[in-house]
Amino acid sequence: MVIVYYSGLALLWSANGAMLTSTRDSQALNDAGASTPVLLLFALALHAAAVAFTAWKAPRLLFERGIVAVVFCGLPLLVLARQLWFVPALLYAIATTYAWMASRRESVGKLSASPPR
Repeated sequence: MVIVYYSGLALLWSANGAMLTSTRDSQALNDAGASTPVLLLFALALHAAAVAFTAWKAPRLLFERGIVAVVFCGLPLLVLARQLWFVPALLYAIATTYAWMASRRESVGKLSASPPR
């Protein structure tokens, strides 16, 4: 679920950033000082892609110690709360909760894909 959520967030942020940069009024946006939100969108997309890639390729590194997963996955919540972007903050809170639940299932030195039956 962590991979699914953060891959979706990476696509969402990069699509939003691409739409903002490809509009006819992109020059007017840059003149108005709106380049910072566009850079923020691409930074959020890069972070979400990094979380998805780490969860896919190095799950033990991410989930073995729960606090690492929660901090790494939840860092954008600080920026989103500051910008008052409530819906994306809720999506990140859900995704961070999934990362926390995945790390709770894991024990140090043993990585299991699902809980034992």
